[in-house]
Amino acid sequence: MSRPAVAAGLLATLVVALPGIALARCEDPAGPKVNWQGCNKRDVDLRDKDLQGANLQSALLAGAKMGRANLRGANLNKASLLEADLSPTVDFREATLSEANLKGVDLTYAKLDSADLRGANLEGAILEEASLPRADLEGTRLLDASLIEANLQGANLKGAFLRGAKLSRANLRDAKLEGVNLAGVNLSGATWTDGRTCASPSIGACNK
Repeated sequence: MSRPAVAAGLLATLVVALPGIALARCEDPAGPKVNWQGCNKRDVDLRDKDLQGANLQSALLAGAKMGRANLRGANLNKASLLEADLSPTVDFREATLSEANLKGVDLTYAKLDSADLRGANLEGAILEEASLPRADLEGTRLLDASLIEANLQGANLKGAFLRGAKLSRANLRDAKLEGVNLAGVNLSGATWTDGRTCASPSIGACNK
């Protein structure tokens, strides 16, 4: 038997023996639970698409058009969304975006309720009026990000990098901020973790 035939037989045996392993199908159309793990989807048009529960782990989505897409519960761990167009909004509720690259991306009005953003790069991103209640942002890079009027109630921001971020009028009630350096952070008019409103101006601390 030739070596290619043997290799093909071994692969088939492996797939049968491990039915829980799903191979990425990069040519499959967008749809719920599609498996695009590691696929190159640069500049793809996903506007209004339903990708609920999709596997986009390590996918290249740079420059993708994703306005009004439903990515609820999707796995975007380590995905790259550099220069992606998410306007006017996108649904990332309960999605996994840990270690994803969203540097400079406009996430205004984005729905990120209970999303996993641990270790993600959101440096310079725009999250104005974004919905982030109960989101996990532990260790997330938010340097110079704009979170004006964002809802971060109950969010986990432990160890997040917030230098230069704008959090004016944001809701931080019950948020976890242990180990966070607030130097240069604008908190004017924000709702603090204990429910009080930060005075204006409040830079680097919530002033009474």
